[in-house]
Amino acid sequence: MESPIQQLVPPVVIISACGVLCMAQFGRYTALIGRVREMHKERLLGLERLRTLRGQAYQFQLDRCNELESESHEVLGLIGLVRYGLLCLVGAVILMIVSSLFIGVEFFWVNVGRTGAVVAFVGGLLAMLLGMIFVFREVRLSLRVVLAEHDRLEALESVPVEPISEDPTGGKPWS
Repeated sequence: MESPIQQLVPPVVIISACGVLCMAQFGRYTALIGRVREMHKERLLGLERLRTLRGQAYQFQLDRCNELESESHEVLGLIGLVRYGLLCLVGAVILMIVSSLFIGVEFFWVNVGRTGAVVAFVGGLLAMLLGMIFVFREVRLSLRVVLAEHDRLEALESVPVEPISEDPTGGKPWS
């Protein structure tokens, strides 16, 4: 029979691996949330600015505000995938800890400990796999969001824009 230390190695290694993956996903989660907040801020400023614009400048700013709204929804979808992936990885860590506890229980109640350890270990591996599937999906979709934004910006560059006057009166004296 293996010693408890030998039996604890696989769960501990997986806990460490999940920890590294969780750190990376927390970073990604934070960056995406920051991006959505920036888009909301830009959109609010743009909507406020619409009051002072007319003609082509008004339409340009309105289009930009609408693009920001659309893009923020796409990024929120990515945030959801990262969140689910992160929750699965944290669940995997919890199940690996439970597996480790059952390995200890095995020395008092052999059948309960052994069965519980195996069930928790397999559950942890499945949670880790599911988390990685969410991460894979988010990585695959995130490029689409960036490419769509790039295409929209390229289309905007081709539109001739009149110089925007910050003076709402258009240079006319106040009456």
